[in-house]
Amino acid sequence: MDINYLRVAQTLGITSSAFLAGSIFTTSFISIPSLLLAPAPLLQQQWEAQYLRGRVYGPSVTLFSTANLLIVAYKRYDSGGFGEGEGSWQAYVAAASLSLLIFPYTAVLLRGVNQKLVAAGRRLEKKADTADAGDEGVKMLVDRWATFNFFRAFIPLSSALVSIWAALG
Repeated sequence: MDINYLRVAQTLGITSSAFLAGSIFTTSFISIPSLLLAPAPLLQQQWEAQYLRGRVYGPSVTLFSTANLLIVAYKRYDSGGFGEGEGSWQAYVAAASLSLLIFPYTAVLLRGVNQKLVAAGRRLEKKADTADAGDEGVKMLVDRWATFNFFRAFIPLSSALVSIWAALG
């Protein structure tokens, strides 16, 4: 059996974008609402643990998806890749570019919230021995983060949809 590596790259590019979108949506719809039930010090710790995992996971999946989509774009440009009429190389470049938009979106909209939440964690650690360890600002920041995160999920989702459109030709 011959493996069509171009189809494998196409499938990996599409599914990894869709998987990332689903993970981001899940965080905003399932994880964060549950975390918001916790007191502020625990909420901040749980959010930060999730954030530190996502800081590695999200960019890795994004770059994996982008690389696969660019491989498909290059092969389509270079040799026609698939059969006649099966998506243009430009559509795969667009999908890869959309995928990369997650980096500036995160830097512009989420960096400030992330920094405030990490700083709140340091403040709460110092207050841990006092009766006034709560920081309601943490709940507001996590809620804001969840909103920005929700909209961030549309970036890899749009990449997946453009890739599917290109694959269907």
